[in-house]
Amino acid sequence: MPRYSPGSSGGDTSYTLTSYNTHTTLTNEMPNVIAVAATASLTLTLPDASAATTGKRYYIKDVTGSAGSYNITLSGSGGQKIDGLGTYVISSNWSAVGICTDGSHWYVI
Repeated sequence: MPRYSPGSSGGDTSYTLTSYNTHTTLTNEMPNVIAVAATASLTLTLPDASAATTGKRYYIKDVTGSAGSYNITLSGSGGQKIDGLGTYVISSNWSAVGICTDGSHWYVI
């Protein structure tokens, strides 16, 4: 499976920080920067890659340093994979990850 290489198409240059602390299904219209203030383990479900804008990115950050106790799980819509995996788990305090789509798949960047 090819890896996504960031390029000039579809990239935003300004970011809006939005905070979540419950299970959430992300949409294409949501901001690119997702701050997670977890008080319990939670799942962020990515939108269907084919419905998302090619180059759509999300940057997910544990902003409370609690991911070691309260894991943040990223899940693809309808069983779609993230770098070939069913889920991607943030389990280290203060960690962050970037996720991007090519319109067919989701990739860790």
